[in-house]
Amino acid sequence: MIRKMFFLCSFIAAIIFMSACSSSPYTADISGVWGVVISQESMVSDNDPSKTGSISSCDTGWSSSDPGAGIELWNVTQTGSDFTATDAANPASVTPLATGFWSKGKLIFEGTTGTWSAEASVRAGACCFDAVGSDGRHWHAIKMTGISTDGGVSDECQTGKNAWEAGLISVLESGSNLISTSAGEVEYAIWGDSGPYVIVFHGGQGGYDQIRAFSPGIIGKGYRIITWSRPGYLRTPLPLVSTPDDQADMAAALLDALGIDRVAAIGGSAGGPPLFSFALRHPNRLWALIAESAVSQTYMPRSDFPYVNELVYMFTNPGGMWIFNSMFEFATEGTLRIFLRTVSTLNESSFNLWVA
Repeated sequence: MIRKMFFLCSFIAAIIFMSACSSSPYTADISGVWGVVISQESMVSDNDPSKTGSISSCDTGWSSSDPGAGIELWNVTQTGSDFTATDAANPASVTPLATGFWSKGKLIFEGTTGTWSAEASVRAGACCFDAVGSDGRHWHAIKMTGISTDGGVSDECQTGKNAWEAGLISVLESGSNLISTSAGEVEYAIWGDSGPYVIVFHGGQGGYDQIRAFSPGIIGKGYRIITWSRPGYLRTPLPLVSTPDDQADMAAALLDALGIDRVAAIGGSAGGPPLFSFALRHPNRLWALIAESAVSQTYMPRSDFPYVNELVYMFTNPGGMWIFNSMFEFATEGTLRIFLRTVSTLNESSFNLWVA
């Protein structure tokens, strides 16, 4: 009887052990920042041959036509097989967006409110995942950064980020020049062969190239457009101190190095402070001043506007522009609406008419 009980207990123990092994957690570390597009599952395709994933390989074959798609930025921390996702765009928030665990190579997670749960299929060495939730939503997630052992940013994901950045940098560097000035080295370009000179103080995203992206109509209209990268943008080095006054003086030094006396000056958005400083400090260099949505006083993003925090985070962190473009590739209309919503005070019906 004792022997039979022994074999029975051994058999039960073996079953428990085998069951535990079969559900052993997948141990890939997914710690890092993730860009997550949330769409209605009915509007997501995972068999779209037109989507080659030219920006992110996570997007290959995947697309969302949901105009109401949303963006979340998850800061994922993993301990063993368990993980927690908090809001990377709102680091002061301690309430997790989701919690979960690895099981049989899949991510099982749920919202902290308990109103939904999801199971994710992980791809590209745990750098992409797609999940369908119990509430009919779809999560398309792309890893933006990883966390290295020394606490810095690692780039272990081969999702197309490196190639995209290298290609973009190559194109940008081929279209500009570097010049030594009394204020340091400056990257610049001049568009146009004749006419009065116009210098551009670019905004927060981009450098000398921004004017061609935002206002291409100004090129080739009888002016010589001087575009330059402010300190810390593209190939213009960032000194230890770079105030609006410093940047204004650098613009004047650039004009000196180019042998240009007087200009019209255009500045937009974050280019506003150095634009106004240039006018105050070097009024004899100006024949016209144009401010376009230029910051003229203390600026704080309207955090009560939808998605402002997410976009500010993406535009000011490594890999942020890449993840934004990746999301645009996956959910073109939804991401476009997210971006435009942050700069519009229109009510919902007027906004929809404008976007349409």
